[in-house]
Amino acid sequence: MVNLAGRQRMLTQRVAGYSDRFAMAGADERGAIAEQIRSALADLLKTHDAILKWAGNFGAASLESETIDEILFELPHRLDEQFQQFVRHAEDFVGGHEIMLGRDNPNLVAIRDAAAGPLFISLDALVREYEVVANANVRTHRQILIGMSSIVLLTLAAVATFVFRPLFDRIVAQHTQLIELATTDPLTGCHNRRSFTSLGDSELLRVKRYGGASCLLMVDIDRFKGINDTHGHAAGDEVIRTLARTCVEALRQTDHVGRLGGEEFAAILPETSLLQALTAAEKLRAALEASETHHDGTIVRFTASLGVAELSPSDTSVLDALNRADACLYAAKASGRNRVVGPVPSEAETVPPVSI
Repeated sequence: MVNLAGRQRMLTQRVAGYSDRFAMAGADERGAIAEQIRSALADLLKTHDAILKWAGNFGAASLESETIDEILFELPHRLDEQFQQFVRHAEDFVGGHEIMLGRDNPNLVAIRDAAAGPLFISLDALVREYEVVANANVRTHRQILIGMSSIVLLTLAAVATFVFRPLFDRIVAQHTQLIELATTDPLTGCHNRRSFTSLGDSELLRVKRYGGASCLLMVDIDRFKGINDTHGHAAGDEVIRTLARTCVEALRQTDHVGRLGGEEFAAILPETSLLQALTAAEKLRAALEASETHHDGTIVRFTASLGVAELSPSDTSVLDALNRADACLYAAKASGRNRVVGPVPSEAETVPPVSI
């Protein structure tokens, strides 16, 4: 749910950015940009439906939250109502007549204001509340573990160790498994969104305190929907696992790879200059293009687009850098896919291609 809410926050920013480009684009470019807006809106609606379906229905009393329902349906947020208005404005804007286009278009103004203001604030509140709920559940299990461990240790003082040691080992193993489930993506074994943003914020604090350069990569599979439609969702899952495995193999052991949601991944590259990050991203892009995924006797090949951004001491959180990397990622998508886009480094104008 944290991943879904975070993805919805990112998608609203994407719709706003594309809408701004749509207003200023020439007639020959608007068709492609309009399709990108509609695709992002379709993802938004799918994600919002999933949030409404599962909100407050976690199957365990310790995971219920009245605050989530309040954020969705009550003042001051009324996120569901804000979301519906945002989607309507975007649909009206992209489907409007050419004479109505321009930065002063009321729908575009409403889209920009919502994405930068109330809607973003409400989505951010929803993400934080899901994180609070998840953290509370982890704390509860930790308290149970501490209590059970204390009982076991006291019992061990009076009863032979060999009777209770297997039980204690099982409790410790379950605790380890709980921590792993709370921090890793079950499909790929990479960091999940919650764990990845925590690592990113820690790296940002290090940059602010000690200086140095650190960068972020964002990776998105090209035409992933076509892979699912052609080969099925099981093949799509195999492609996602192949991407995650290739990221871990192509990057350094000190780098952190996380799955942000769906087919979107990101990597933190500590102590890495912008030029080094662009080179690493090109190496990873080439490795992904050369990779193979085998499913039911069929070889499935894929490519990916990458965006690069540098952590800045002026960032308030790692999300600022992720948004910059996401903008570069979708510039790579718009310029033809299967490429790396990032800010031009000071050391050189371009990054040479990497062969593997």
